[in-house]
Amino acid sequence: MEESEPTQFEFISIHSLSHVLQEKNAELDRTESSGSLHSEAELPVDDLDGKDDVVFVLDPDGADADDCGASDAKLATPGGLPSRLQSQEYNISHTAAESVLWLAHRLGPMLTAKHLTRNLLKMLTLCYIGEEQLQYSVGTEKEELALSPRPIVGDGNASKILECLANIAALYGEHIILLQYLTYVRDLVTTGSRRLSSSTEGALVSSMVLLQHIIPFLSDVKVMDNLQEMLIREILLPSVRILSSARVRFPGGGHARRVLCHKLLDVVYLVALRLGFETTRRYFTPLLQRFFLSFDTVYRSKLDECKQQETSSVLPDDEGVSGVGADEMESGEDSSPDTHLNDIILQQIAFVFDAEMAHCAYIPLCRLAGGIHMEQNLPNDDLIRQLCEMHDSVVTVDGNVAAVITEGATVVSDSMSDSQHSNPETFSEASGFGKNTALSGNRIDLQDDTDKSRAQKRKTFMPTSITDAPSFDESLLLSSRMENKQRHLRGNWLAYWEHEVGRSEKDNKFSFKQIKLQTFVGHTGSVRSIVALDNENSFISASKDRTVKLWSLRSQGDGNARTACQWTYTGHRKSVFGAAFLESLRLVASCDSSVHIWDPFMGSCLQQYDTASHAPVTAIQAMTPPYPSFVVGTTDATLRFLDCRQQRYTHELKVATGPAGFIRSIAVSPDSSWVAAGLNSGVVSVLDSRTGVLLGTWKGHDSDVLQVMAFGDHRLLTTSLDRHVRLWNADTCQLERQLRGPTEPVHLLGLYMNDVISGSTDNSIGVYTNIGSQGSYSGARLRTDMFRGVLTAMTVLPLNRLLLLGADNGTIRLLY
Repeated sequence: MEESEPTQFEFISIHSLSHVLQEKNAELDRTESSGSLHSEAELPVDDLDGKDDVVFVLDPDGADADDCGASDAKLATPGGLPSRLQSQEYNISHTAAESVLWLAHRLGPMLTAKHLTRNLLKMLTLCYIGEEQLQYSVGTEKEELALSPRPIVGDGNASKILECLANIAALYGEHIILLQYLTYVRDLVTTGSRRLSSSTEGALVSSMVLLQHIIPFLSDVKVMDNLQEMLIREILLPSVRILSSARVRFPGGGHARRVLCHKLLDVVYLVALRLGFETTRRYFTPLLQRFFLSFDTVYRSKLDECKQQETSSVLPDDEGVSGVGADEMESGEDSSPDTHLNDIILQQIAFVFDAEMAHCAYIPLCRLAGGIHMEQNLPNDDLIRQLCEMHDSVVTVDGNVAAVITEGATVVSDSMSDSQHSNPETFSEASGFGKNTALSGNRIDLQDDTDKSRAQKRKTFMPTSITDAPSFDESLLLSSRMENKQRHLRGNWLAYWEHEVGRSEKDNKFSFKQIKLQTFVGHTGSVRSIVALDNENSFISASKDRTVKLWSLRSQGDGNARTACQWTYTGHRKSVFGAAFLESLRLVASCDSSVHIWDPFMGSCLQQYDTASHAPVTAIQAMTPPYPSFVVGTTDATLRFLDCRQQRYTHELKVATGPAGFIRSIAVSPDSSWVAAGLNSGVVSVLDSRTGVLLGTWKGHDSDVLQVMAFGDHRLLTTSLDRHVRLWNADTCQLERQLRGPTEPVHLLGLYMNDVISGSTDNSIGVYTNIGSQGSYSGARLRTDMFRGVLTAMTVLPLNRLLLLGADNGTIRLLY
């Protein structure tokens, strides 16, 4: 049995999107330079952006213009091109990022999570794989709320991916972060704890970078709810164990290990700033103890020897490690201290946990947790302070450590003098660094001998003044982009999204749980037909109130939201009983015994085909792409083909050789090779649409045929008032199976992959699974709190696994 083909969005690539949009931009540039911009009527509907000077009825994909994250993504308006498209700085990464955000607004939360954010997270990892990606960038400045010396090359490559992930989180809410982003980070850390390869090495770095960028999008409540279990226990502590483990060798060497350490410290520092003084002490103490105990691996037994080496206070990458003789720190995963440590791994650890790293981590964290608290809770606090003092005697130039020691003066380190958050006046008085220097504004002054001797009399390194909370821009800790919560997932929408995203990719069953997601109000009469657009973010409904309405499908509210239509077509004079959407030309046909063809994006009627010279129309269906025709059935058992390009009926075919009644339902095969018709007399007919040959006509039911639906290229389903559901072979016109289902007549059918969804007159929804083989049926009656009225119309949204149900009271409900 053939499955329905995936849409263009299921396997879309960012590169292909960028290529297409760039071609459009180039074409627009050529058009503008030639002075022949499209007229208003000739503009492609996909290029309209809803500006005031453009005739605009419905956004091509069902979203308002102000809902799109970046206005620069618009391609063309009568006013000209966006200014940023003309900038030299605008490149393919900008186009790709805006394309992804454009899709995220229109695909909805479930498809975005499955096809966009999952791939973006994988792409983020690729930005940090390889030695060149972990090198420090030249000409870049240190971030304000980061302890890393400066960004690495991968940070620049990942900037647009992080921007997309952040904007998607801002669009659909922090549950995207909690249930997808953090879970992904946790899985990466878990994988890295088991086996570390070059790819998992880059994945660990990317996970820390992602954490640093998404923390500001979480509220204080969510940070506290996930602090102990998710952030500390499952992410940060395992990352520290990986860094300090003498059994883990980083394929990228000591530099990769050091980069990961810096990124980890950035996350710890950012979270500690969010938590505040007391909360940091309460929850971060075990993590800080574990991190600073890592220095014992290198320095516990040889600290005195290292201090005597006056020419170098920092261990190099390739020297001075084999003689360290350090013991393995105690942990649940490491073996006893007597095990043989791999020299290469120990060199990496020594390269990471040196005096510079101690200074980089200890000073800022002292200011967030308190120097006295650190002294009382760190078992090796004396060691860390001595390493900080050792670091104070070196000068860092372009990343190369060189000791410059003179008899009369010691040069203070850049990391001390350039501290962004400390108070320079109180800092120089309280710290033990730069004992012969004093900070005055941005100037370094040498102290006299009296001050120097006074500083040397300090027996302990006690940075009491740097325990003051650092000053920083609080807006960097909490993103303002979360303020627009209109489409944030909550209530029933959150339950639907969480269940669908958590399903395995192999789980393709249609599960109907009767969860109401949205209600669409506006019709005053019974809804007779519902047709969803192929991208599933817009749909069309026809009603007895003589109107056809266009609706936008988007997540909003908690399941109780009531949504109005975007536009109404009022050209009909009678009750509208059918509608169809022609994908090849993006046109709509609606029927009230006459046929109206209109453009849903421009809001204009193109043609009306009255019944003065023809029999009244009783059913309508659209041919599949690339055919530009509608098929209509009439009261005289005739199928007529309406070509929208020629704007006329091209030919007509009789479905029966004798009197057989009128056509009630039409079905077109997926490849449009045959057309089937069901008549009120119970007769079923199949015709070859290319040759017009009548392949077969037979008495399929004892009563009116209510629905005919194509099931693959060679089968069709029929339902009738005689309460039977039957599967026929379209080639041989023979009955293959009679399906057992509800006791009441089935008057609505929908298709989801190999499953058939049915709606019966007693308000029951049923699912036929594997009807090509053994098959099974499961059904349930709609609950009155979920659906009120009599079920009159239904359509399936296969990509989102949702149902749109219309009632006789004019309401339409979106159910999961």
